[in-house]
Amino acid sequence: MARHVPSRFIEKVRSVREIVDEAQSSRDGPPFEVSLEVAPGVRVVRGQARGRELAFSLWTYPTDIAELCGDGAVPATAAALLVHRDDARRLQSDGVFVDLSQLVRSESYPGYYYALFDYASPLQLRRTMTRLVPAFAADETARA
Repeated sequence: MARHVPSRFIEKVRSVREIVDEAQSSRDGPPFEVSLEVAPGVRVVRGQARGRELAFSLWTYPTDIAELCGDGAVPATAAALLVHRDDARRLQSDGVFVDLSQLVRSESYPGYYYALFDYASPLQLRRTMTRLVPAFAADETARA
């Protein structure tokens, strides 16, 4: 039997996806930024690699994380950083490699990949982005 997913949550995922898409198409962002909430319990983590905007969603509500990951045991984590497969492919077509093998594929929401955090500080997020997007690390080093 299929599990029930509230339509409000499906709409929230869709809305956040649109916000992330908009953030990726914007070329005026800082080298690295964690936004204010764009939806309840969701922020956008932005960066740049090879002149291309990167944007991932950062989910912090335990119930949202459990729903996205498809596992009720997950709420012990502080946050989940999500990226959609199509966004990663779009970046890769622009020459920016995104290492999806570093992430876990969502069973509940096909196309989404995530990393879980026990503590989601800007430093931890920056480290994760440098691991996921090697060009981000190279751009960070060049700016330093």
